[in-house]
Amino acid sequence: MSPQQVAALLGLINLIVLFGLLITASYTDVVHRKIYNWATYPAVGIGLALGFIAGGLGSFPWIGSPGVGLLDRVSGLLLGFTIFAVFNLARAVGTGDVKLMAAIGALTGAHFTLWAMFWGSLVGAIMAMWILVMRGQLMRGIGRSLLQAIRIGKDDVPEDATFDEAPEKARMAYGVALSFGTLLAWFLNTSS
Repeated sequence: MSPQQVAALLGLINLIVLFGLLITASYTDVVHRKIYNWATYPAVGIGLALGFIAGGLGSFPWIGSPGVGLLDRVSGLLLGFTIFAVFNLARAVGTGDVKLMAAIGALTGAHFTLWAMFWGSLVGAIMAMWILVMRGQLMRGIGRSLLQAIRIGKDDVPEDATFDEAPEKARMAYGVALSFGTLLAWFLNTSS
């Protein structure tokens, strides 16, 4: 096999694993309300291994240019994990969403991970607004969001202050938003 054929094969394997992860995470998040470790952990390992095989140790990404190899994949993993871990501490996303974003980063690298997070967050915001509109709870949802933002910034807001907190089962499956956002980022990246 020529080096170009090997690179194409590795890219195809990476794409199959990424799409398989996105489909699996979306399904389990909707049906079981969880994104399982058995889906995310192997994807991280495969992403890092494929990055190393394709580009060796590689290089870190710089502003405006993606990196290559293992260093780029580790950067993507750490970027996705760190940003979503902060969101998890603020109770904005679940731990499965953190691991999903880390796996996406390991499979795609840091540059793509930023775009996947951007589009995933945009899709998530649209989904949340749509759900609130369909339930007739848009203003209450905005009030809860504002109250949560105040709680994050101040410790003196009483814990019993509420805008009719939504029950746990009413939470949105954010893994679906991340998956669609990642697919959108992939489509926009390949079409340009």
